[in-house]
Amino acid sequence: MRGTDGSNEISTHQRPNDDPSLSGAPTPTAEGLLAKHTGRGEFDAPDAVVAAIRVKDYGPYVAPALGTLPVDFMSTVDITNGNSGSATLNGRGEFVGLAFDGTLEGVISDWAPDADRNRSIHVDSRLSRLAQHFSIARSKSGVLASTTSVSANFRLPF
Repeated sequence: MRGTDGSNEISTHQRPNDDPSLSGAPTPTAEGLLAKHTGRGEFDAPDAVVAAIRVKDYGPYVAPALGTLPVDFMSTVDITNGNSGSATLNGRGEFVGLAFDGTLEGVISDWAPDADRNRSIHVDSRLSRLAQHFSIARSKSGVLASTTSVSANFRLPF
């Protein structure tokens, strides 16, 4: 973490998954999302996203250092109840994800912060941008509709 702005609940950090040398932790990827896809409940990924993962059509959303699409990442950003959905920015002030959870070891951080153990979990913005790209929407018949391939002309800051 490079710093925080508590008044706006926006944290800045360097996303560790862009450079594997910065983190020894495994990175959840799109292939892992596909491996857990059952089509039911919280393991139901949209058809268009599943199709893109199967052919590895990540377009500009691939993390070059990983060669795949990251799903989420961890940071030392200190969050508390009510921070879910807060924007996560990198050291250049670019949007890179949304905070959605903390680790069990970080629960005590509201009373006794511990930077060595506290971790926040963020959904990677590239996953949400992939889903947005496909404009996933249910038609009247309940069939998922999507646009074409991700390999269009998109530019991202990372």
